[in-house]
Amino acid sequence: MSDMGAGLAGEFVADNDKFRMIEALDELTKARHLDVSSAFVDAFGIKLLSEGADNGEVRLLVGYDLSEIPTAVDSITFEDSRNWRDTGAAPLDRTTDDDSVSPAISALNKPGFLAAKAAGRTHSKLYVNENIGIVGSSNLTRAGLLGQRELNLLQY
Repeated sequence: MSDMGAGLAGEFVADNDKFRMIEALDELTKARHLDVSSAFVDAFGIKLLSEGADNGEVRLLVGYDLSEIPTAVDSITFEDSRNWRDTGAAPLDRTTDDDSVSPAISALNKPGFLAAKAAGRTHSKLYVNENIGIVGSSNLTRAGLLGQRELNLLQY
């Protein structure tokens, strides 16, 4: 494994329980090139791609049009997701994360950040750079990267 995946050494599944997808994404954004395809995105997820756009190029393919001002509609904590899993009761607190909106807008305006809508609706979740590929169930949202129980396979 190259140095690019050193922070992920020994990990092959990101499930947001034993290993969080946000940690894998942090490693991915250190590369010169990152491709992401996600059915859903929010400001929190877009903000996290900002470092990748600083390092080189990020290409984001989404299943719907990005709004001019994205908002983070899923602010579900890890504890909320555990409660959801244990009780089956969905968390009700869905608020906008103003701390993510401005950085997300800045990220979308970087020359190295390219975003496009898929020709047809897509439900894909794929994260790929020169050294690591991840396919699974995590959308590029706060819930998909931090809270919800997911299953993502990492390939080095």
